[in-house]
Amino acid sequence: MHALSQDKISGLKKLPALLWLLISTRADIMVGLIALTLVAGGIPAAELWILEQLLDELVTVTGQGSEGFFQVLPWVWGLAGLLLASTLIDMVRNVLQTDIQERLSIRLQHEVVEKVKSVELAWFEHPEFYDKLQRANEDMSGRLLTLQRLALDMMYSAIALSSIAAILSTGHWSLMPIVIIGAVPGVWMVMVMNRKTHWVYRIRTPEYRQVMYLRQLLTNRDEAKEVRLFSLLDHLLSDWRTRSIDLAVERRRLEVKAGWLGGLSGILGGWAYSLCLAILGWIVAGGGLTIGTFGMLTRGVQLFYWRVEGIMQSLARVHEQSLYLGDLFEFLELEAPAERPGGTDPESTGDAVDLTLVFEDVSFRYPGADHDVLREISLTIQPGERLALVGENGAGKTTLVKLMMGLYQPTEGRITLGGKHLDAWPKDVLRGLFSAVFQDFVKYQFPVNDNIGFGALEGRNVHTIGKAAEMAGAAKFIESLPEKYETMLGKPLGGEDLSVGQWQKLATARALIRDARVIILDEPTAALDPKAEAEVYRNFSEMTREKTALLISHRLGSARIADRILVLKDGVLIEQGPHEDLVAQKGEYGRLFALQAQWYQ
Repeated sequence: MHALSQDKISGLKKLPALLWLLISTRADIMVGLIALTLVAGGIPAAELWILEQLLDELVTVTGQGSEGFFQVLPWVWGLAGLLLASTLIDMVRNVLQTDIQERLSIRLQHEVVEKVKSVELAWFEHPEFYDKLQRANEDMSGRLLTLQRLALDMMYSAIALSSIAAILSTGHWSLMPIVIIGAVPGVWMVMVMNRKTHWVYRIRTPEYRQVMYLRQLLTNRDEAKEVRLFSLLDHLLSDWRTRSIDLAVERRRLEVKAGWLGGLSGILGGWAYSLCLAILGWIVAGGGLTIGTFGMLTRGVQLFYWRVEGIMQSLARVHEQSLYLGDLFEFLELEAPAERPGGTDPESTGDAVDLTLVFEDVSFRYPGADHDVLREISLTIQPGERLALVGENGAGKTTLVKLMMGLYQPTEGRITLGGKHLDAWPKDVLRGLFSAVFQDFVKYQFPVNDNIGFGALEGRNVHTIGKAAEMAGAAKFIESLPEKYETMLGKPLGGEDLSVGQWQKLATARALIRDARVIILDEPTAALDPKAEAEVYRNFSEMTREKTALLISHRLGSARIADRILVLKDGVLIEQGPHEDLVAQKGEYGRLFALQAQWYQ
């Protein structure tokens, strides 16, 4: 088995890819946003020029009454027009950015799901995989849109800076350097804090998942009855609160430190601004500037400082967002083994007559584990054979089944079907050969028709759905539902609720509707009452007619219906044979059977 890659993908290195992702999502909108940004970037310079004219005009018309007022009014309207233009541009930009966000959100979620779909199933047992998946799901579309806004803001600030800089150069050469010196150090400190905060977030991902799980236990419907029965609410709430407070204290400590650094940054900026005002005041006192020019330059220093600070803060936030967006690329470029695509051998089809399934010294180990779950399994299953797989919990029964269906890949050894390695079979053909009822079956919150029909999307119809329901013993209770097969299921979405046994019957029907050559029943009667259980086993022959069948069960009495029984213990196939032979051997199967039989004597 491979190990998950530990390399952290640098978000900054991915900035070109991130920006291209934005542009390619909706190129025409991005062009519009850039055009609006270019226009907006020229507004500050226009504002400064109009302000200079306004102030000089005010000095000229002082004491002239209404006549002077009308001379000043055009410049006032000019400033108002610039304000209106700026507001309208911001409105249009927000609308366009919202459109991009919706499209981008769907695109990123699709890419994450596609990555999840491609990863080998066994990696779903690996906690590090879930840590990376959670970080990849942390509002990445919002972060990417923030990155887009920051990029446009920096473009706007750069355009505005260049025009403001040309104006400030007419006042004194030292104004711009002083402002820059006042803005840069504080933003550098913020960037250092951003990196530290992100690192803390990364190493605390498991703790955040634990807090989310505790909250789920406290609020979810399925867990509610047991949590209340065992009076766990206060205990779990206390645990959730303790963990949440610990994480909050750590976040608060970082925020306080960031706040102090931000305050220091503000002080440096204030000193720089004050020094610029002092220089301009000295020049005015010497008669080198008019009042209008002084007012323009004072406002220009303020705008220049804001723009420099804006660019530096945008850089800091780009740095921050890139760290988190790096988590997205880290997941999308995860070096976990992908699910094998399967072969293209035209002879590997489900129509083959000989579908003998052979395990050759197969061992399996879960990713990150230090021991094998299955060890050196050698086994041959003939077409049409009915087998029972038994053993204590943790013996490896379900793992063996997942290997058989190609859902897991062996760590050692190989598995062949019809004389061909499983990888030689086209994946869709291979999956079509198998059908299964898993012990942890899914309760789809869809109508009954879908809950059964999902087993065979292409071949489902009223007849096949009804027949599968009949064989699984589900038809009777379905007919009692308000809308029968059209009834929506699942309380959270406003549908009908079912008992666990009824859900299990639907899962069995879902497996039976598929025209599969091999059918696997993993504890198919675990949630059924004795009458329903007996009905399932009476129908077993009909369910598995002309099929290879594998029954996993802890109730060894049911294993008697199998042609051969396989006994697993600690991941090793230790016994196999008919029921009578295994009982006579007085081995592991005989011991387990005797333990269960005593309760019926």
